[in-house]
Amino acid sequence: MNNEHKIAPVMLVLCLILGVTSCSREGVKTKELVAAPVPDVIAQNKGNVIVALFGIPGCPGTDQAIPFLEEYSKTKPKGVVVCRVDVPFPGEKLDKARNISPNINYALDNDRAIAGRLEFFFYPTLYILDKDGIVRFAGGCEPDRVRTMVSEILSEGPSVEKKMYTPQLVNVGEIIPDIKMPDMEGKETSLSSLCSNYGSVLFFSSTACVFSVSALNDLEKLKKDFADKKFSRVIVSFGQGVNEVKGFYSEKSPGSIVVIDADKSVSTKYFGVPAVPFLYILDKDRKVLDRRPFAYDVAKTAISKAYGTDGCGSACGTAGPTGAG
Repeated sequence: MNNEHKIAPVMLVLCLILGVTSCSREGVKTKELVAAPVPDVIAQNKGNVIVALFGIPGCPGTDQAIPFLEEYSKTKPKGVVVCRVDVPFPGEKLDKARNISPNINYALDNDRAIAGRLEFFFYPTLYILDKDGIVRFAGGCEPDRVRTMVSEILSEGPSVEKKMYTPQLVNVGEIIPDIKMPDMEGKETSLSSLCSNYGSVLFFSSTACVFSVSALNDLEKLKKDFADKKFSRVIVSFGQGVNEVKGFYSEKSPGSIVVIDADKSVSTKYFGVPAVPFLYILDKDRKVLDRRPFAYDVAKTAISKAYGTDGCGSACGTAGPTGAG
């Protein structure tokens, strides 16, 4: 688990298992993650390999990454640009940042425009973008790994398929394959069976993550909020086997469907989940209606929009109430 701490209730801080939650995927068809030109330092430096730290002053993880960023900015290879982007919590504003090195390109993303386009959701995140503006890595700041990834990207030939160092989230509107995962009794459970009536809300969680454990109370609140709705509620055990979690979930979330993804292979390959707690909302045909880091208020609004007042909403092709951001 990383060493970030929960700075404010609105902050979507996730528990990232550094070096383990990232994966290399050869031959993946890639696409730019931004539909419109990204403003400020990212757009200005396209054509270079960009190493960019997104964070906030006072966050321990951000502050600990900055010395490496400053050192690397002085020793980086030719064709590499180092950036720092300070991102406020939603609804807040920041003053100018502190201790900005003259070797680092800086942006204050007060309107969260850059962060939004890159789907920034935990503090801090280090991004590596290639010369085409494609995000090749998003995760923790591990100096040796950063140097290795940048070196590999710089040495790629023009015809070589791009190597993705972290998984990509599935886009809203795409359909998840009918994968299978074992439940806590060892029975194989298909995604289609979980979604067969009105869809499914999947909560990706780890008992080793303090934020996942805290979020379980909110998950129980959501079960009461939508007690009369017919969609299934499913906990996906992210990176833990049944023996590690069975007693815990049986006590903390009795009656919940729990499926096991002990090696994270399903979560990363089919959902692109890099960290927990995370939420996916699917319709009855396994189409992604929404996906986002878990926070109670945001999740409640998103579920209401997806399933509507009758427990169906857009999951059955009828628009539900608006409000999910």
